[in-house]
Amino acid sequence: MRILFLTHYFKPEVNAPASRTYEHCKRWVKAGYEVTVVTCVPNAPLGKVFAEYKNRLVQYEAIDGIKVVRLWSFLAPNS
Repeated sequence: MRILFLTHYFKPEVNAPASRTYEHCKRWVKAGYEVTVVTCVPNAPLGKVFAEYKNRLVQYEAIDGIKVVRLWSFLAPNS
């Protein structure tokens, strides 16, 4: 089975939605599912891109067997 998860927050962000989504995806991968997460670059809560990322149109990575597609988005601080 393939799972496509759309979310605004994902690892390496450390807020509750990012952590929950990451933990769910890890369990699905362990159960044998192919998991793809579509998200934006990590930027919460300051609205600034984390140092090891750039806000590009599309970028791909894999985190613990989870395929991650990061898309460009407008960034603003969560205030």
